[in-house]
Parts: sequence; C-alpha cells; structure tokens
Amino acid sequence: MTRHTSDIALGIDVGGERKGFHAVALNSSRKVVGEPYRLATAAEIGPLIAKLSPAVVAIDAPCQWSQDKSREAERALARAGIRSFCTPSRARAQQNLTFYGWMFQGEAAFAAATSTHPHFGGGKSVRGHTIEVFPNATTIVLTGQPNPKGISKNQWRRQLLAEQGIAPTQFTNIDHVDAALCAFTGLIALESGFTAYGDTSGGYLIAPSARCARDQASSSK
Repeated sequence: MTRHTSDIALGIDVGGERKGFHAVALNSSRKVVGEPYRLATAAEIGPLIAKLSPAVVAIDAPCQWSQDKSREAERALARAGIRSFCTPSRARAQQNLTFYGWMFQGEAAFAAATSTHPHFGGGKSVRGHTIEVFPNATTIVLTGQPNPKGISKNQWRRQLLAEQGIAPTQFTNIDHVDAALCAFTGLIALESGFTAYGDTSGGYLIAPSARCARDQASSSK
C-alpha cells in the first residue's frame, strides 16, 4: 500500500445519478483545501484524489452490500441509538433502483477511491484507506443528541462545523455541508481515534469515539 503522509482528509457526499457527488477536503487546521467540489460522475473521483493526495478518503455511503436485509454496522449503530438506512443485498437493491440508486453510486465511488486507498478492513489506523462514514452519526456523537426539533438538519450541521472551526459560509448547499462532515470525520479518525461499527463481512462504518467527542467538546470551548 502506498504511504500517504499528507494531513488532508477528503470527504465525499453521494447523491443519485442526477445529483452526482459533492466533495470537500480539509487539512489538519480544519481549512478547506482547494474548493468545495461537485463531481458529475464517479470517474472524476480518481483524478481529484490524485490532485489532493489525501491521507484518508471518507465516503457517505455503504462500503459493502449486506447478505440479507442489513449489515452489522447498521445494527451496531442502532444499538448505540443512531438510526440509519439498512443496506440490502445487491440483488435486492437492483429490484428498487428508484430508492437504492444512490447506493450504486456509492459502490462506484468506493471502486474509484479504493484503487489508491484500499477499504478499511479493521485495525487502529485509517491512514491510507477509504472509509465509510455517516454525517448523522458524527453529528450525534459530537453534539450528544439527535437533531433538535425546530432546527433544520442544514442549520444543525452548519452550527457543528462552525463550533469546530470549519467556516460553513463557504458551503452553498447541504451536500457540501455533509461532505465537510465526512472530511471532518476522516480528520478525527486520523488524529484522535474512532469507533468502527461493523465487521469484516459487511464492512466498517467509522465514527468519532466517545472519548474523542469529549476532547472535541473541550477544545471548542
């Protein structure tokens, strides 16, 4: 595996075929590297990775299909009080492309990224890997609560970014906000530790650890 020594985390938010992908790269100072990107197809991910040379690529989509109706990653999140979409088998997803089409987009994103940054398969370091992340899980862990009533998801997540020193004004839509949260999750995993939900058969989802959440809360005061 190539040694990735940069301090950059690249976050990718996955949308349907018409929406494409949104990407944000952050360095260890929590500054945006380059600009917030919109990528029409997964084929543009490889060249962006080559341009930025990130230490980790964090993608908001399932990294693997399940063998049945869900993966251990999603069941583990549920046990932690975090709701998520359940990932079906690939064959089952193909029967409802209207709903699951974005997961096939995610599959393409992982295929593009893992040509240089292999799937995280467990262990103590995410450096040099592509990881699955979930902005909602990151937000809940770092704030200690789900999205409060009366505050939109966009507002809530922008507030979290601002509290962590990431200027949200540069993100014109929720997709770039989520891409920034993906990148921030990657930075946290590189620097401060993480929790890996899941197993090798269904893949791992990376979120900040409880200890990391406490450290982040202290540093933001």
